[in-house]
Amino acid sequence: GRWGRAATRGPALIRAEAAGDKPVLRVLDAYDAGAVTKDDVLAFTKMKQRTYHNAHIRLKRIVRKLIDPKLAAKSRA
Repeated sequence: GRWGRAATRGPALIRAEAAGDKPVLRVLDAYDAGAVTKDDVLAFTKMKQRTYHNAHIRLKRIVRKLIDPKLAAKSRA
């Protein structure tokens, strides 16, 4: 159905939007490797909490933009 295609394309779209943002790409790599929690991501990436926090905010902003561009323009993560 409609969501099946979006779900399989989603990760590629997110990575395309995050191109050049190494911390966000590292977080996505951690998720791809099976990380679920913040602690999992921190352990996998060896990031500092502040770096993770900022990357996660940018990642949420990217996802929001892809889901609803009008909403993304109105709000900040």
